Amino acid sequence: MPDKPAYNLVEFVTCCDKNPEEVYMIGNALRDARNIFHLHTEPDVLKFIANNGLENVSFINSSLWRKNPDPVVEIFIDAYEFMTGGILGYIAFFKNIKGKWVIKSFHQSNERGGIMEAALKKAKEKGFIK
Repeated sequence: MPDKPAYNLVEFVTCCDKNPEEVYMIGNALRDARNIFHLHTEPDVLKFIANNGLENVSFINSSLWRKNPDPVVEIFIDAYEFMTGGILGYIAFFKNIKGKWVIKSFHQSNERGGIMEAALKKAKEKGFIK
């Protein structure tokens, strides 16, 4: 797994804003966005992303797409954690061979650590909490 993103996050967010027709969701991403974040449509999700809804974004990893229907073409997926409304979220996306952005996952993070653990550790180090 590469230790840096395969894609430029700012480019992805900008595309959600300026060219939303170049971004789409697959799998359970929209269902999870609806159930967890109350974002009911794909345009709602893209507007949320475009309007800086992904707060305190933290890169997790970049890995090969395991369910790629054409394994001859290597496609990497970038995964991030973020905060919004007190929820630790998870987003994973990639760019397909046609150059369109694909949101593969958009749900609550399953990680126990991540952003929240780092924030608590920092608060303890600064003496804000015991």
